[in-house]
Formats: sequence, C-alpha cells, structure tokens
Amino acid sequence: MNLLNIFTMEQTKLLNQAGVTILNKDYSKDELKIYFNDVIEYVLNNSLKNNDMSNSLKEYNDIIKVLDSYAK
Repeated sequence: MNLLNIFTMEQTKLLNQAGVTILNKDYSKDELKIYFNDVIEYVLNNSLKNNDMSNSLKEYNDIIKVLDSYAK
C-alpha cells in the first residue's frame, strides 16, 4: 500500500512531525505496524509534554485509524 495515495498533505505533515517520513512506495504490513507504533508513541509523549491528550488524539485520530486498519 502506498501511503502517499491515502494521506492528505496535512496528514503527511503530521506524520513528519511524529518522525515518520512517507516515501512513494508500497509499504508492507510490518512497516505499517512500525509507523503505527511510532505515531502512538509520539502522541503519548507529546500529550505528556503538553498535558493534553485529547488534542493530540484528535489531531492524529484519522492517521491512527488508517494505519491500524492497513497494518492488520
């Protein structure tokens, strides 16, 4: 699955903030699981730092859902 065909530019920017760089290639389920974990870790760390879990989750919710569904 090519993530560039799925995520919007805004979502791609959010992924970059989370340390996930999206390339124009097909990703394996294992790679998607790693990205899913990276995003979850970023959201948790960012939430702890900002003391605001709900905003971080709201911001990354659609990305988390997509990565979770394709990583299964």
